[in-house]
Amino acid sequence: MKLKEGLEKTFLLFCVLSSLILKSQSNVTVDDQQFTVQELVEDVLIDSPCAVVENITFSTGTAQGFNGIGYFEANNSNFEIERGIILSTGIAVNAGGPNNTELVDGNDAGWGGDTELGAITGTSSLFNATYIQFEFVPTIDFISFDFLFASEEYTQSFPCIFSDVFAFILTDSAGNSRNLAVVPGTNPPVPIKVTTVHPGVDLNNDGDFNDFVGNNSECPPQNENYFNRNIPFGNSGPINFNGYTEVLTASGSVIVNERYTIKLVIADNADTSLDSAVFLAAGSFDIGGDLGNDRTIAGGNPGCLGTPIVLDATLGTSATYTWLKDGNPLVPGDGTTILSGGARLEVTQDGTYSVNIDISGGCNTTESVIIEFDTPPNVQNPVTLLQCDNDTDGFSLFNLSEANTLISNNAANEVFTYYQTEQQAINGTQTGRITDFTAYSNPTITNSTVYARVETTHCFETSRIDLQVSTTQIPANFNLTYTLCDDSDSDPDD
Repeated sequence: MKLKEGLEKTFLLFCVLSSLILKSQSNVTVDDQQFTVQELVEDVLIDSPCAVVENITFSTGTAQGFNGIGYFEANNSNFEIERGIILSTGIAVNAGGPNNTELVDGNDAGWGGDTELGAITGTSSLFNATYIQFEFVPTIDFISFDFLFASEEYTQSFPCIFSDVFAFILTDSAGNSRNLAVVPGTNPPVPIKVTTVHPGVDLNNDGDFNDFVGNNSECPPQNENYFNRNIPFGNSGPINFNGYTEVLTASGSVIVNERYTIKLVIADNADTSLDSAVFLAAGSFDIGGDLGNDRTIAGGNPGCLGTPIVLDATLGTSATYTWLKDGNPLVPGDGTTILSGGARLEVTQDGTYSVNIDISGGCNTTESVIIEFDTPPNVQNPVTLLQCDNDTDGFSLFNLSEANTLISNNAANEVFTYYQTEQQAINGTQTGRITDFTAYSNPTITNSTVYARVETTHCFETSRIDLQVSTTQIPANFNLTYTLCDDSDSDPDD
Protein backbone atom coordinates (compact mmCIF):
# COMPACT_ATOMS: atom_id res chain seq x y z
CA MET A 1 0.00 0.00 0.00
CA LYS A 2 2.81 2.38 0.88
CA LEU A 3 4.57 1.51 -2.38
CA LYS A 4 1.41 2.33 -4.32
CA GLU A 5 1.00 5.61 -2.49
CA GLY A 6 4.63 6.41 -3.14
CA LEU A 7 4.24 5.67 -6.84
CA GLU A 8 1.09 7.79 -6.99
CA LYS A 9 2.90 10.69 -5.34
CA THR A 10 5.88 10.24 -7.65
CA PHE A 11 3.56 10.17 -10.68
CA LEU A 12 1.73 13.26 -9.42
CA LEU A 13 5.02 15.09 -8.90
CA PHE A 14 6.12 14.04 -12.38
CA CYS A 15 2.88 15.40 -13.86
CA VAL A 16 3.25 18.67 -11.98
CA LEU A 17 6.87 19.08 -13.06
CA SER A 18 5.98 18.15 -16.64
CA SER A 19 3.20 20.72 -16.60
CA LEU A 20 5.54 23.39 -15.30
CA ILE A 21 8.14 22.53 -17.93
CA LEU A 22 5.58 22.64 -20.72
CA LYS A 23 4.26 25.94 -19.41
CA SER A 24 7.72 27.45 -19.25
CA GLN A 25 8.43 26.34 -22.80
CA SER A 26 5.28 27.97 -24.17
CA ASN A 27 5.86 31.48 -22.80
CA VAL A 28 8.58 34.10 -22.73
CA THR A 29 10.70 34.01 -19.59
CA VAL A 30 12.67 36.93 -18.19
CA ASP A 31 15.72 36.84 -15.92
CA ASP A 32 17.44 39.81 -14.25
CA GLN A 33 20.28 37.91 -12.54
CA GLN A 34 22.02 35.96 -15.31
CA PHE A 35 23.78 38.95 -16.89
CA THR A 36 25.11 42.28 -15.71
CA VAL A 37 24.03 45.29 -17.76
CA GLN A 38 27.49 45.39 -19.33
CA GLU A 39 27.15 41.74 -20.37
CA LEU A 40 23.65 42.40 -21.72
CA VAL A 41 25.08 45.11 -23.98
CA GLU A 42 28.36 43.46 -25.02
CA ASP A 43 27.41 39.78 -25.16
CA VAL A 44 23.66 39.82 -25.91
CA LEU A 45 22.66 42.99 -27.74
CA ILE A 46 25.83 43.50 -29.79
CA ASP A 47 27.85 40.26 -29.80
CA SER A 48 30.06 41.40 -32.68
CA PRO A 49 33.84 41.48 -33.11
CA CYS A 50 33.47 44.70 -35.11
CA ALA A 51 31.85 46.82 -32.41
CA VAL A 52 33.80 48.42 -29.57
CA VAL A 53 31.54 49.66 -26.77
CA GLU A 54 32.55 51.90 -23.87
CA ASN A 55 31.10 53.89 -20.96
CA ILE A 56 27.99 51.78 -20.37
CA THR A 57 25.53 53.39 -17.96
CA PHE A 58 21.94 52.57 -17.03
CA SER A 59 19.04 53.67 -14.87
CA THR A 60 15.80 52.04 -13.74
CA GLY A 61 13.64 51.97 -10.61
CA THR A 62 16.32 50.39 -8.43
CA ALA A 63 16.04 53.06 -5.74
CA GLN A 64 12.34 52.28 -5.40
CA GLY A 65 12.89 48.51 -5.47
CA PHE A 66 12.10 47.89 -9.16
CA ASN A 67 14.43 46.47 -11.83
CA GLY A 68 13.17 47.16 -15.35
CA ILE A 69 16.17 45.59 -17.13
CA GLY A 70 16.48 41.89 -17.94
CA TYR A 71 17.32 39.11 -20.35
CA PHE A 72 14.48 37.24 -22.09
CA GLU A 73 14.07 34.04 -24.07
CA ALA A 74 11.07 32.93 -26.18
CA ASN A 75 11.30 29.28 -24.98
CA ASN A 76 9.77 27.78 -28.14
CA SER A 77 6.72 30.01 -27.79
CA ASN A 78 5.19 31.91 -30.70
CA PHE A 79 6.90 35.14 -29.63
CA GLU A 80 8.50 36.88 -32.59
CA ILE A 81 11.96 37.48 -31.05
CA GLU A 82 13.94 34.47 -29.87
CA ARG A 83 16.00 36.18 -27.16
CA GLY A 84 17.42 39.52 -26.16
CA ILE A 85 17.12 42.45 -23.72
CA ILE A 86 13.93 43.83 -22.20
CA LEU A 87 13.59 47.39 -20.90
CA SER A 88 10.42 47.85 -18.88
CA THR A 89 8.59 50.59 -16.99
CA GLY A 90 7.89 47.97 -14.34
CA ILE A 91 9.58 44.85 -13.01
CA ALA A 92 11.17 43.16 -16.00
CA VAL A 93 10.79 39.59 -14.72
CA ASN A 94 7.01 40.05 -14.54
CA ALA A 95 6.82 40.50 -18.33
CA GLY A 96 6.93 36.78 -19.08
CA GLY A 97 3.70 35.14 -20.28
CA PRO A 98 0.93 34.31 -20.07
CA ASN A 99 -1.08 37.53 -19.89
CA ASN A 100 -2.77 36.71 -16.60
CA THR A 101 -1.85 39.65 -14.35
CA GLU A 102 -2.18 43.41 -14.66
CA LEU A 103 1.28 44.97 -14.60
CA VAL A 104 1.20 48.14 -12.49
CA ASP A 105 4.69 47.88 -11.01
CA GLY A 106 6.06 51.15 -9.72
CA ASN A 107 2.62 52.73 -9.33
CA ASP A 108 3.01 55.97 -7.34
CA ALA A 109 6.46 54.89 -6.17
CA GLY A 110 8.31 58.10 -6.98
CA TRP A 111 10.15 56.49 -9.91
CA GLY A 112 10.80 59.43 -12.22
CA GLY A 113 10.69 60.00 -15.99
CA ASP A 114 13.35 61.03 -18.49
CA THR A 115 13.75 64.62 -19.72
CA GLU A 116 15.69 63.67 -22.86
CA LEU A 117 13.05 61.12 -23.90
CA GLY A 118 10.29 63.68 -23.36
CA ALA A 119 12.07 66.31 -25.43
CA ILE A 120 12.95 64.16 -28.44
CA THR A 121 9.50 62.53 -28.68
CA GLY A 122 7.41 65.56 -27.70
CA THR A 123 5.85 63.63 -24.80
CA SER A 124 5.28 65.28 -21.44
CA SER A 125 4.42 63.83 -18.02
CA LEU A 126 6.73 60.81 -18.11
CA PHE A 127 7.24 58.36 -15.24
CA ASN A 128 9.01 55.08 -14.46
CA ALA A 129 11.81 55.53 -17.01
CA THR A 130 14.35 52.80 -17.74
CA TYR A 131 17.37 53.23 -19.98
CA ILE A 132 20.69 51.76 -21.07
CA GLN A 133 23.28 54.11 -22.59
CA PHE A 134 26.70 53.47 -24.11
CA GLU A 135 29.31 54.92 -26.46
CA PHE A 136 30.62 53.24 -29.59
CA VAL A 137 32.87 53.98 -32.56
CA PRO A 138 31.44 52.44 -35.76
CA THR A 139 33.58 50.73 -38.38
CA ILE A 140 30.74 50.94 -40.93
CA ASP A 141 28.39 53.72 -42.00
CA PHE A 142 25.08 52.55 -40.50
CA ILE A 143 23.64 50.84 -37.43
CA SER A 144 20.33 49.13 -36.71
CA PHE A 145 18.31 47.44 -33.95
CA ASP A 146 15.46 44.93 -34.19
CA PHE A 147 12.78 45.40 -31.56
CA LEU A 148 9.10 45.31 -30.69
CA PHE A 149 7.08 47.46 -28.30
CA ALA A 150 4.56 45.98 -25.86
CA SER A 151 2.15 47.60 -23.43
CA GLU A 152 -0.62 47.02 -20.94
CA GLU A 153 -2.18 50.22 -22.37
CA TYR A 154 -3.39 48.25 -25.43
CA THR A 155 -6.84 47.77 -23.94
CA GLN A 156 -10.15 49.67 -23.53
CA SER A 157 -9.83 53.29 -24.68
CA PHE A 158 -6.27 53.71 -23.39
CA PRO A 159 -4.58 53.75 -26.87
CA CYS A 160 -6.47 57.00 -27.51
CA ILE A 161 -5.03 58.66 -24.42
CA PHE A 162 -1.85 57.21 -22.88
CA SER A 163 1.35 57.74 -24.87
CA ASP A 164 3.72 55.32 -23.17
CA VAL A 165 6.80 55.87 -25.31
CA PHE A 166 10.37 54.83 -25.97
CA ALA A 167 13.27 56.06 -28.10
CA PHE A 168 16.68 55.05 -29.36
CA ILE A 169 18.49 58.39 -29.08
CA LEU A 170 21.64 58.56 -31.21
CA THR A 171 23.97 61.49 -30.45
CA ASP A 172 27.06 62.34 -32.49
CA SER A 173 30.31 63.87 -31.21
CA ALA A 174 28.97 67.39 -31.85
CA GLY A 175 25.94 66.80 -29.62
CA ASN A 176 23.35 66.41 -32.38
CA SER A 177 20.66 63.88 -31.42
CA ARG A 178 18.00 61.96 -33.36
CA ASN A 179 15.52 59.23 -32.50
CA LEU A 180 15.93 55.99 -34.44
CA ALA A 181 12.76 54.36 -33.01
CA VAL A 182 10.18 55.90 -35.32
CA VAL A 183 7.24 54.62 -37.36
CA PRO A 184 8.69 53.43 -40.70
CA GLY A 185 8.05 55.70 -43.67
CA THR A 186 6.74 58.68 -41.69
CA ASN A 187 7.91 62.18 -42.62
CA PRO A 188 8.41 63.99 -40.36
CA PRO A 189 9.34 60.96 -38.24
CA VAL A 190 6.65 59.83 -35.80
CA PRO A 191 7.87 58.41 -32.46
CA ILE A 192 6.53 54.95 -31.58
CA LYS A 193 4.00 55.27 -28.75
CA VAL A 194 0.84 53.50 -27.72
CA THR A 195 -1.09 56.37 -29.33
CA THR A 196 0.83 56.27 -32.65
CA VAL A 197 0.74 52.51 -33.32
CA HIS A 198 -2.55 50.74 -32.55
CA PRO A 199 -5.50 49.03 -34.31
CA GLY A 200 -8.10 51.64 -33.30
CA VAL A 201 -10.62 51.76 -30.47
CA ASP A 202 -14.20 50.82 -31.42
CA LEU A 203 -15.94 50.42 -28.07
CA ASN A 204 -19.39 49.64 -29.51
CA ASN A 205 -18.08 47.59 -32.47
CA ASP A 206 -19.93 49.60 -35.11
CA GLY A 207 -16.84 50.12 -37.25
CA ASP A 208 -16.70 53.94 -37.27
CA PHE A 209 -14.26 54.76 -34.38
CA ASN A 210 -16.11 58.05 -33.79
CA ASP A 211 -18.40 57.42 -30.83
CA PHE A 212 -18.36 58.42 -27.19
CA VAL A 213 -19.32 55.43 -25.04
CA GLY A 214 -19.88 56.07 -21.35
CA ASN A 215 -17.02 58.30 -20.29
CA ASN A 216 -14.66 57.03 -23.01
CA SER A 217 -14.07 58.20 -26.56
CA GLU A 218 -13.14 56.06 -29.55
CA CYS A 219 -10.25 56.75 -31.91
CA PRO A 220 -9.29 55.47 -35.38
CA PRO A 221 -6.34 53.15 -36.08
CA GLN A 222 -2.86 54.67 -36.16
CA ASN A 223 -0.20 52.98 -38.32
CA GLU A 224 -2.18 49.77 -37.88
CA ASN A 225 0.02 47.76 -40.27
CA TYR A 226 2.84 47.94 -37.70
CA PHE A 227 0.68 46.61 -34.86
CA ASN A 228 0.92 42.85 -34.35
CA ARG A 229 -1.74 41.60 -31.94
CA ASN A 230 -3.89 42.13 -28.88
CA ILE A 231 -3.75 39.50 -26.13
CA PRO A 232 -6.98 39.21 -24.13
CA PHE A 233 -6.45 39.25 -20.38
CA GLY A 234 -6.11 35.72 -19.02
CA ASN A 235 -5.04 34.45 -22.45
CA SER A 236 -2.07 32.12 -22.78
CA GLY A 237 -0.15 34.69 -24.81
CA PRO A 238 3.67 34.56 -24.81
CA ILE A 239 4.09 37.76 -22.76
CA ASN A 240 2.22 39.39 -19.90
CA PHE A 241 1.09 42.44 -21.89
CA ASN A 242 -2.22 43.28 -23.57
CA GLY A 243 -0.68 43.89 -27.00
CA TYR A 244 2.46 44.49 -28.99
CA THR A 245 3.79 45.74 -32.33
CA GLU A 246 5.37 43.92 -35.22
CA VAL A 247 9.13 43.42 -35.09
CA LEU A 248 10.54 46.71 -36.36
CA THR A 249 14.03 47.88 -37.25
CA ALA A 250 15.50 51.13 -35.99
CA SER A 251 18.36 52.22 -38.23
CA GLY A 252 20.47 55.24 -38.97
CA SER A 253 23.53 56.33 -40.90
CA VAL A 254 26.71 57.07 -38.99
CA ILE A 255 30.21 58.28 -39.83
CA VAL A 256 32.96 55.69 -39.67
CA ASN A 257 35.40 56.21 -36.77
CA GLU A 258 33.32 58.97 -35.12
CA ARG A 259 32.33 58.49 -31.48
CA TYR A 260 28.59 58.18 -30.83
CA THR A 261 26.37 57.80 -27.79
CA ILE A 262 23.14 55.83 -27.95
CA LYS A 263 20.45 55.80 -25.28
CA LEU A 264 17.76 53.13 -25.29
CA VAL A 265 14.99 54.51 -23.08
CA ILE A 266 11.32 53.86 -22.25
CA ALA A 267 8.80 55.51 -19.89
CA ASP A 268 5.13 55.58 -18.87
CA ASN A 269 3.03 58.57 -19.87
CA ALA A 270 0.43 60.53 -17.88
CA ASP A 271 0.44 58.15 -14.91
CA THR A 272 2.54 55.44 -13.30
CA SER A 273 -0.02 52.68 -13.84
CA LEU A 274 -0.03 50.01 -16.57
CA ASP A 275 3.49 49.15 -17.66
CA SER A 276 5.10 49.04 -21.10
CA ALA A 277 8.28 47.41 -22.39
CA VAL A 278 10.56 47.23 -25.40
CA PHE A 279 12.08 43.87 -26.42
CA LEU A 280 15.44 44.18 -28.22
CA ALA A 281 16.62 41.24 -30.31
CA ALA A 282 19.94 39.66 -29.38
CA GLY A 283 22.72 40.52 -31.79
CA SER A 284 20.67 43.27 -33.36
CA PHE A 285 23.21 46.03 -32.91
CA ASP A 286 23.75 45.24 -36.55
CA ILE A 287 27.02 46.06 -38.28
CA GLY A 288 25.70 44.51 -41.49
CA GLY A 289 26.67 41.23 -43.08
CA ASP A 290 23.49 39.56 -41.84
CA LEU A 291 22.22 37.13 -44.48
CA GLY A 292 19.00 36.49 -42.60
CA ASN A 293 17.46 33.22 -41.44
CA ASP A 294 17.92 29.86 -43.14
CA ARG A 295 15.29 29.23 -45.82
CA THR A 296 14.52 25.52 -45.83
CA ILE A 297 11.61 23.24 -46.68
CA ALA A 298 11.66 21.80 -43.16
CA GLY A 299 11.59 25.32 -41.75
CA GLY A 300 8.56 26.21 -43.86
CA ASN A 301 10.18 29.15 -45.68
CA PRO A 302 12.09 27.88 -48.77
CA GLY A 303 12.50 29.79 -51.98
CA CYS A 304 10.60 28.80 -55.11
CA LEU A 305 12.33 27.51 -58.22
CA GLY A 306 12.41 30.15 -60.91
CA THR A 307 12.47 33.06 -58.46
CA PRO A 308 16.02 34.07 -57.41
CA ILE A 309 16.86 34.95 -53.81
CA VAL A 310 19.24 37.88 -53.23
CA LEU A 311 21.54 37.65 -50.20
CA ASP A 312 22.60 41.08 -48.95
CA ALA A 313 25.77 41.43 -46.86
CA THR A 314 26.25 45.17 -47.39
CA LEU A 315 28.63 46.68 -44.82
CA GLY A 316 29.26 50.18 -46.08
CA THR A 317 31.86 51.54 -48.48
CA SER A 318 35.06 50.18 -46.94
CA ALA A 319 34.28 46.45 -47.04
CA THR A 320 35.33 43.62 -49.37
CA TYR A 321 33.41 40.37 -49.76
CA THR A 322 34.37 36.77 -50.47
CA TRP A 323 31.46 34.41 -51.20
CA LEU A 324 31.41 30.62 -50.95
CA LYS A 325 28.84 27.99 -51.90
CA ASP A 326 28.95 24.76 -49.85
CA GLY A 327 32.42 25.80 -48.65
CA ASN A 328 33.81 26.26 -52.17
CA PRO A 329 34.57 29.38 -54.22
CA LEU A 330 31.88 30.40 -56.69
CA VAL A 331 32.22 29.01 -60.24
CA PRO A 332 30.25 29.61 -63.47
CA GLY A 333 27.09 27.50 -63.68
CA ASP A 334 26.57 27.15 -59.90
CA GLY A 335 23.42 29.27 -59.97
CA THR A 336 24.98 32.40 -58.45
CA THR A 337 25.41 35.96 -59.70
CA ILE A 338 27.49 38.56 -57.85
CA LEU A 339 25.76 41.95 -57.54
CA SER A 340 26.66 45.41 -56.20
CA GLY A 341 30.40 44.88 -56.40
CA GLY A 342 30.23 41.77 -54.24
CA ALA A 343 28.00 43.08 -51.46
CA ARG A 344 25.02 41.01 -52.70
CA LEU A 345 24.66 37.56 -54.20
CA GLU A 346 21.77 36.25 -56.31
CA VAL A 347 21.20 32.49 -55.85
CA THR A 348 18.92 30.08 -57.72
CA GLN A 349 20.03 26.66 -56.38
CA ASP A 350 20.04 24.81 -53.06
CA GLY A 351 23.17 25.30 -51.00
CA THR A 352 24.93 26.71 -47.94
CA TYR A 353 26.12 30.20 -48.82
CA SER A 354 28.80 32.01 -46.83
CA VAL A 355 30.42 35.40 -47.03
CA ASN A 356 33.61 36.61 -45.42
CA ILE A 357 33.65 40.38 -44.96
CA ASP A 358 36.84 42.38 -44.44
CA ILE A 359 36.46 45.94 -43.25
CA SER A 360 39.28 48.37 -43.64
CA GLY A 361 40.88 48.76 -40.24
CA GLY A 362 41.28 45.06 -39.53
CA CYS A 363 37.75 44.00 -38.60
CA ASN A 364 36.57 40.70 -40.07
CA THR A 365 33.25 38.87 -39.85
CA THR A 366 31.69 35.79 -41.46
CA GLU A 367 28.04 34.97 -42.04
CA SER A 368 26.34 31.95 -43.62
CA VAL A 369 22.83 30.81 -44.51
CA ILE A 370 21.19 27.63 -45.86
CA ILE A 371 18.95 28.12 -48.90
CA GLU A 372 16.56 25.52 -50.36
CA PHE A 373 14.06 25.83 -53.20
CA ASP A 374 10.70 24.12 -53.62
CA THR A 375 8.79 23.42 -56.85
CA PRO A 376 5.99 25.88 -57.65
CA PRO A 377 2.67 24.80 -59.22
CA ASN A 378 2.67 23.96 -62.93
CA VAL A 379 -0.11 26.09 -64.40
CA GLN A 380 -1.64 26.81 -67.79
CA ASN A 381 -1.84 30.49 -68.61
CA PRO A 382 -4.25 31.82 -69.80
CA VAL A 383 -7.41 29.71 -69.70
CA THR A 384 -10.95 30.58 -70.83
CA LEU A 385 -14.36 30.15 -69.24
CA LEU A 386 -17.42 30.49 -71.51
CA GLN A 387 -20.85 31.29 -70.10
CA CYS A 388 -24.21 31.73 -71.87
CA ASP A 389 -26.25 34.90 -71.41
CA ASN A 390 -29.99 34.48 -71.04
CA ASP A 391 -31.07 38.12 -71.44
CA THR A 392 -28.54 39.45 -74.00
CA ASP A 393 -27.22 42.20 -71.68
CA GLY A 394 -23.66 40.85 -71.94
CA PHE A 395 -23.42 39.83 -68.29
CA SER A 396 -23.58 36.38 -66.74
CA LEU A 397 -22.61 34.54 -63.56
CA PHE A 398 -19.42 32.47 -63.59
CA ASN A 399 -18.24 29.77 -61.21
CA LEU A 400 -14.55 30.62 -61.29
CA SER A 401 -13.59 27.33 -59.62
CA GLU A 402 -14.54 25.59 -62.90
CA ALA A 403 -11.24 26.95 -64.23
CA ASN A 404 -9.17 25.06 -61.63
CA THR A 405 -8.79 21.84 -63.62
CA LEU A 406 -8.07 23.86 -66.76
CA ILE A 407 -5.27 25.69 -64.95
CA SER A 408 -3.58 22.74 -63.22
CA ASN A 409 -3.58 18.95 -63.50
CA ASN A 410 -2.89 18.87 -59.75
CA ALA A 411 -5.79 21.17 -58.82
CA ALA A 412 -7.16 18.82 -56.15
CA ASN A 413 -3.95 19.27 -54.10
CA GLU A 414 -3.64 23.02 -54.53
CA VAL A 415 -5.37 26.08 -53.08
CA PHE A 416 -7.06 28.51 -55.47
CA THR A 417 -8.04 32.12 -54.77
CA TYR A 418 -9.23 34.66 -57.32
CA TYR A 419 -8.43 38.35 -57.80
CA GLN A 420 -9.36 41.27 -59.99
CA THR A 421 -5.77 42.09 -61.04
CA GLU A 422 -2.57 40.13 -61.49
CA GLN A 423 -0.69 42.22 -58.92
CA GLN A 424 -3.38 41.51 -56.34
CA ALA A 425 -3.01 37.79 -57.07
CA ILE A 426 0.76 38.07 -56.64
CA ASN A 427 0.34 39.92 -53.32
CA GLY A 428 -2.16 37.31 -52.10
CA THR A 429 -3.82 39.66 -49.60
CA GLN A 430 -7.50 40.39 -49.02
CA THR A 431 -7.32 43.43 -51.28
CA GLY A 432 -9.07 42.61 -54.54
CA ARG A 433 -9.86 39.03 -53.56
CA ILE A 434 -13.08 37.75 -55.12
CA THR A 435 -15.10 36.14 -52.34
CA ASP A 436 -18.22 35.27 -54.38
CA PHE A 437 -16.22 33.22 -56.86
CA THR A 438 -18.98 30.64 -57.46
CA ALA A 439 -21.39 33.33 -58.70
CA TYR A 440 -19.14 36.04 -60.11
CA SER A 441 -20.60 38.47 -62.63
CA ASN A 442 -18.22 39.68 -65.30
CA PRO A 443 -17.61 43.41 -64.61
CA THR A 444 -17.47 44.44 -68.28
CA ILE A 445 -19.80 43.45 -71.11
CA THR A 446 -19.07 40.20 -72.95
CA ASN A 447 -15.36 39.85 -72.10
CA SER A 448 -13.57 40.25 -68.76
CA THR A 449 -10.39 39.03 -67.08
CA VAL A 450 -9.66 37.80 -63.55
CA TYR A 451 -6.61 36.08 -62.06
CA ALA A 452 -6.20 32.90 -60.05
CA ARG A 453 -3.53 32.47 -57.39
CA VAL A 454 -2.54 28.80 -57.20
CA GLU A 455 -0.71 27.77 -54.02
CA THR A 456 1.13 24.70 -52.83
CA THR A 457 2.60 24.42 -49.34
CA HIS A 458 5.40 26.91 -50.01
CA CYS A 459 5.02 28.36 -53.50
CA PHE A 460 2.46 29.93 -55.80
CA GLU A 461 1.86 30.82 -59.43
CA THR A 462 -0.79 32.97 -61.06
CA SER A 463 -2.94 32.31 -64.11
CA ARG A 464 -5.18 34.61 -66.14
CA ILE A 465 -8.81 33.54 -66.58
CA ASP A 466 -10.55 35.06 -69.60
CA LEU A 467 -14.32 35.28 -69.08
CA GLN A 468 -16.37 35.20 -72.28
CA VAL A 469 -20.14 35.70 -72.42
CA SER A 470 -22.17 34.36 -75.34
CA THR A 471 -25.20 36.60 -75.96
CA THR A 472 -26.88 34.33 -78.57
CA GLN A 473 -30.66 34.15 -77.94
CA ILE A 474 -33.65 32.57 -79.75
CA PRO A 475 -36.00 35.40 -80.90
CA ALA A 476 -39.49 35.41 -79.34
CA ASN A 477 -41.16 35.08 -82.78
CA PHE A 478 -38.96 32.23 -83.88
CA ASN A 479 -41.08 29.19 -84.94
CA LEU A 480 -40.44 25.88 -86.66
CA THR A 481 -43.25 23.65 -88.09
CA TYR A 482 -42.72 19.90 -88.34
CA THR A 483 -44.96 17.63 -90.49
CA LEU A 484 -45.19 13.91 -89.87
CA CYS A 485 -47.15 11.39 -91.92
CA ASP A 486 -49.42 8.95 -90.06
CA ASP A 487 -48.49 5.51 -91.27
CA SER A 488 -51.01 3.60 -89.19
CA ASP A 489 -53.25 1.49 -91.42
CA SER A 490 -55.79 0.66 -88.70
CA ASP A 491 -56.42 4.28 -87.60
CA PRO A 492 -55.23 6.85 -90.12
CA ASP A 493 -56.39 9.72 -87.86
CA ASP A 494 -54.64 8.83 -84.60
